[in-house]
Amino acid sequence: MTPGRLRALRRPFVVGVVYDDDVRAAAETVRRGTRDGADAFELNLPRLGCPDAEALATVVEATDRPVYTSCRRAPFTDVYGPSAHRPRPMAEEARMAAQLAALRYGSAGIDMELDTFDPHPAPPPGTPEMDAAVRAGGPPREVTEDPRAVRRQRDLIAEVHAAGAEVVLSCHTACALGDAEAERLGVLMAGRGGDLLKIVAAARDSEDTLALLRATVRMAARLSVPFTLMPVGAGAHRSRFVLPLLGAAWAFGQVSHGPGGFRQMPLVRELRAVFDAVGDAPSRT
Repeated sequence: MTPGRLRALRRPFVVGVVYDDDVRAAAETVRRGTRDGADAFELNLPRLGCPDAEALATVVEATDRPVYTSCRRAPFTDVYGPSAHRPRPMAEEARMAAQLAALRYGSAGIDMELDTFDPHPAPPPGTPEMDAAVRAGGPPREVTEDPRAVRRQRDLIAEVHAAGAEVVLSCHTACALGDAEAERLGVLMAGRGGDLLKIVAAARDSEDTLALLRATVRMAARLSVPFTLMPVGAGAHRSRFVLPLLGAAWAFGQVSHGPGGFRQMPLVRELRAVFDAVGDAPSRT
């Protein structure tokens, strides 16, 4: 594995999200996504039932593009529809250990939430619980500044780096973010030491979407760390095409709209067509 493969991708790049619950199906999704133009893949381990090393290698070896993992808390991945593997609670250490183990079999990195080791989870996107959280307002979810948790996060990041891999530091806020607030969160995440930053915020209306557009431009000028801002809610589908053209480093796509698929996420081939048609965007390196 070549270290730094995600950060080395030409921007904006496309990450195909793999949420199959069968290893053979996941490998086929990766092969199809590669043909459709995905530059990298995120593999959801709980959807696959946290498979063994041999099974993971089957998926990773289905492409020459980098594949990294996520291991969300139950029931987050229910947003992608029913799975043969029932979501089960996992201790924070176990979630991270599953991703560390995957590094030995070709994974390019891990996704670690900003509240890892001190959980303040956000409800799954598109659920009534998520809608209620957005209406209630309040500070962003999935954030901790507890010193003990932050030290453990930094130790984990160092362990991933020692393995020649990268950390996608993520935060699903379950609230709308003003442009200044989004920028402050991005600065906090960059200081935490992640290699790439992912912020998911609610977009209730056009004003929320415009705030994320402004935040993307501001963060692209200020941060040296690749980041992406992802809206959920009204207008999210179209915004996910636009934000990477204003400075976000990547967009997430799905290979097909399967049963129960998250419809706000564009298809890989749609994102590839738009990014290729626009040509060199300001965010590309």
